[in-house]
Amino acid sequence: MDELRELTVKLERCFLKLTGTYERQPRETSSKALQKLGREYGIKIITKDSLVCRDIRYDAATRSQVVAAKEKLINGLRVYSPKIIKKSGVEQIILCRNLTVSGTVNNIFAISGLAMVGYDVVDTLFLDAGNFATAGNNWIGERVFHHELYHAIDYRDSWFGYIDSEWKYLQGPNFKYGYDILRERMKTFDRGVLGERVIRDYEIKGVEARPSNEAGFVSDYARISYVEDKAEVFASLITDYKKTMARTRRDLPLKRKVEHMKTLLAKFCSDFNDDFWKSRA
Repeated sequence: MDELRELTVKLERCFLKLTGTYERQPRETSSKALQKLGREYGIKIITKDSLVCRDIRYDAATRSQVVAAKEKLINGLRVYSPKIIKKSGVEQIILCRNLTVSGTVNNIFAISGLAMVGYDVVDTLFLDAGNFATAGNNWIGERVFHHELYHAIDYRDSWFGYIDSEWKYLQGPNFKYGYDILRERMKTFDRGVLGERVIRDYEIKGVEARPSNEAGFVSDYARISYVEDKAEVFASLITDYKKTMARTRRDLPLKRKVEHMKTLLAKFCSDFNDDFWKSRA
């Protein structure tokens, strides 16, 4: 099965080469330390690029931001083996600033990170260096790399992309994520009648990520969709393993999610083993 998946990824990349997609990618960073890190993990790290398009916009990170982000990125990647990163499919990481995406009703939202992965793109993680490199106790900055990396893993850990038929029920049989409620309302009402305010309420809650004590959720962001919930659980396991595992002793929905997450990761890559989790404790 792994060999077939690897072949599929190779075919995707052959298509991208034939269409000239790789030639249009920005240049690798001039930082020797980041070049070395990139070679170790088989990825390209980019620090001087800006982009304005319909769905995503960003400016080039400043020199001081790159310097500040360098150590965090090195430490973040070193959590994982090269094998894990290779299997994630991530090909490049772009350190930028003023990272924004277009919302449902053409609003522009500032975000800390973004994973753009798929058969028709160069699998890329975008990290806003302004958040990622902030000194001190920056809850979002500490988690963003691991959160976005998990989106790449989540896409590649099965033949069905982000689909996970089990996760939706781990919170409880009657729970609905924000986007599920939104889709139901959009089926019932015309989008124009639904109004911008209802849509924006869900999106803003996702953008303003903050810790949550609600059973089953490590952050408010996790309530938006099961895809984001999974990435938030993963980021918590990586950045605060002891606290997360301690919480599972009194939080049954979170316990179910953590157990499911570890099972998925072990199937995805053998390097997500007991020794890996001991290293996080």
